[in-house]
Amino acid sequence: MTKTLTTFVFGLLALFAVSPISAITVNWGPVTAINSNLDIVNAENVIEAVNFAPTSQPLTIDVDVNGTTVTFNRNSNSPGVFFHNDDFFVDNNPAPGMVSGDTESEFHQVLDSFGDNNNFSYSFTGLTGGETYLLQVFHSDDRGNRSVAWNINGESLAFNNNTTTFRSAFSVATVTLAPAETSITLQRTSAQLNAAVLSLVAAPVPEPTSIALWATFGLGLLGYGAHRRWRK
Repeated sequence: MTKTLTTFVFGLLALFAVSPISAITVNWGPVTAINSNLDIVNAENVIEAVNFAPTSQPLTIDVDVNGTTVTFNRNSNSPGVFFHNDDFFVDNNPAPGMVSGDTESEFHQVLDSFGDNNNFSYSFTGLTGGETYLLQVFHSDDRGNRSVAWNINGESLAFNNNTTTFRSAFSVATVTLAPAETSITLQRTSAQLNAAVLSLVAAPVPEPTSIALWATFGLGLLGYGAHRRWRK
């Protein structure tokens, strides 16, 4: 009985070792210059794409990413003021930190508009607790040197928007929800939000060691149950 019970206990410990319960975590990636529509990441797993645009913009804009269509929906209903970038993105007229001429016109249109105002925020809702998501945030600004800051559920990212670095930039944050969380809130702290793309990170294939731990746990349960039936 002692041996069977020990196997059961180790199996139970293994269960908690491979399935931790943690609070929501946000890890911002590096800031990178936008070069084209191909900079949209994880396009095949996109859940929602948002164009923070004035009401004069189309309700939806379809952007091709290597054969996958990402549809940006216009959102100008959140608190804030919405502007155009005055045709900042013009084919064959690149400048330091700006988008080059290889960005398709539909993506130009997304990046030409933005939501301003310190209170501006947007929430992605109806998500699954415990899942890991990628939230990509796009920024473009033709107003010269400015500081840029965003936050996701309070976790901030800040960088300088100037002609020698990134007047057109994006960053990708990895967000893992707590079990009870079903939303992610993106907020503009300074500068503006041009667009955002939320995608789901595909669940990884279990490693052989994890499979072995689960198998040990299962065998422990079976063995302990059989032993109790035998004793009865």
